[in-house]
Amino acid sequence: MAALVFVDYLCRILRKDYEGVVEDIGWKLFVVQMVVAVAWPAAFVIVAFGFRKELKALLSRLKALKVSGAEVGFSELLDEASREAAVIPTMQTPSAMIDIDEEVVSKHPHFAVIEAWRAIEAEVSSLMKVVDPALPRHEINGFRSLRMLRKTELIPSEVLELLEDLRRIRNAAVHDEEPNITKGQALEFLSIASRVEDALKRARGSLPSKSAAN
Repeated sequence: MAALVFVDYLCRILRKDYEGVVEDIGWKLFVVQMVVAVAWPAAFVIVAFGFRKELKALLSRLKALKVSGAEVGFSELLDEASREAAVIPTMQTPSAMIDIDEEVVSKHPHFAVIEAWRAIEAEVSSLMKVVDPALPRHEINGFRSLRMLRKTELIPSEVLELLEDLRRIRNAAVHDEEPNITKGQALEFLSIASRVEDALKRARGSLPSKSAAN
């Protein structure tokens, strides 16, 4: 009822100046269209303000989409890796954790993640040197060495998938503008990485001694 009164009021005000323009569509329709035109932007602003926290969280998640458009943020990837590691029967408690300075873990956890991944890469390189001592150095570094490792079938497929997860987590730690990694998350990454490193060492130790160049 109040809306109709408002429309009638606007009609009286505008009739004198705009009668020729809107006589074909009718005064009330004209005013309603004007009200709707103004109401939609106002409604959008009100909704955006009311859900500003949710929108901010959504934008943060969208911001985390990286590398081929398929990666999510650090926390989500780490949670996924933790769940996978918990159900892999071949994963054992490592004989030793990857050696990262405790102060680095506490004060610079994202650096601890990066250093732990470097330890994994070094172990992959060592394993590939044993598999084929003739491999050139550039062939056993970075992502290429992971593809070659998969072809050897020395590592169970589920461990290889976990290794790939760790690589993605490391990338998130490096490329996120605001990684905001906690000490607890760094320790969780370190724990999983140490178990993967141990699996790589056991695979290297299972190879014939005549190939053991490292």
